[in-house]
Amino acid sequence: VKQACRLLETFHGVLDRNRDKMALALTSEDVRRIVAEGRMAIILALEGGFDMEGDLDVLRLFHRLGVRAMQFTNHDTTNAMTDAAPGEAKWNGISDHGRTVIGEMNRLGIVIDISHCSEATQQQIIASSRAPVVHSHCGLRRFCDMKSNPTDDALRALSEKGGLVGLN
Repeated sequence: VKQACRLLETFHGVLDRNRDKMALALTSEDVRRIVAEGRMAIILALEGGFDMEGDLDVLRLFHRLGVRAMQFTNHDTTNAMTDAAPGEAKWNGISDHGRTVIGEMNRLGIVIDISHCSEATQQQIIASSRAPVVHSHCGLRRFCDMKSNPTDDALRALSEKGGLVGLN
């Protein structure tokens, strides 16, 4: 959390010095307006989770600071909300608290990134979220058998929900 706050402060300093070139986009309408003005539209995202305990006040603070997308897990570490792909299978997907966090992310308009989540977690987040989710950086399990890469079933579920995949 502390490092994420430092990085957000650094970003806001860069933004303050370059308002003629860029602007923080908080909505899709902001993106369209900023680009039409000839500036770069910045969408803030956090990789590596937002907090190991899934503290809703921390989530709301990051939203207030302009973050609009967040990875749900903490890379290789299972947290209070979800199982990481190579981490301990403590929840067999997402915990009850994880479902609460998903609901709050949906309410706030924060896009959920399922990168580094276990297969069960990916499927459960896609099913639980009222909004489309993103798998921002992955390979495809069919071609690279890594636990965090989505299976064909997960890709179909993501597509049916209107989600997005960023392939590496």
